[in-house]
Amino acid sequence: IIKNTTSDGDVTIKGNDGGSEISLLTFDVSAEGAATFNSTIAMTSFAVTDGSTITTADNTTQLTLISTDADANAGPKLALYRNSSSPADNDLLGQIRFLGEDDAGAEVSYSEISAVALDVSDGTTDTELRFDIRHAGSVNRILTLTPTEVSINNGSFDSDFRVEGNGDANLLFVDAGNDKIGIGTNSPAKLLSLKKDGGGGAI
Repeated sequence: IIKNTTSDGDVTIKGNDGGSEISLLTFDVSAEGAATFNSTIAMTSFAVTDGSTITTADNTTQLTLISTDADANAGPKLALYRNSSSPADNDLLGQIRFLGEDDAGAEVSYSEISAVALDVSDGTTDTELRFDIRHAGSVNRILTLTPTEVSINNGSFDSDFRVEGNGDANLLFVDAGNDKIGIGTNSPAKLLSLKKDGGGGAI
């Protein structure tokens, strides 16, 4: 047990560098309850070998990645690395899940972004990126990106596709429920309906 018996006294772990005492880690026992690493010490690694949870009781940012580099390279970076000793085709590489509760208190995954290794062969690796959203209690694969195609509504849900122009809210409209396409209209009457010059027409 490491403790400080002083009222409101912080707990500090210290080291010695060339005769100079350095505070390596400080646990703030006040209401903030923060743990602070000495910002002047370069940490070459920080390993966590099990699941970890960061919890706050407000709407502050729980995790911030900061890069102070002034060059033109990317930074900061977030890497999701599946370091498998036996990678195989169609392995799920990583997933970002947006979780919340429903009004019954059940945990629900409302949206997900995931990546799949379609082909792990050296020199011919392929991947797939998936975007899933929840609708009426079911998961809808709304967007899929692969090396050979961009697929919208791959799960065949009744989910329309709309492209808005500068002056037309329905420059291109795909009516998924009725399998029709509208140009300039969101209520196509035929397989392809075209509206122009303030009038209407269908082909």
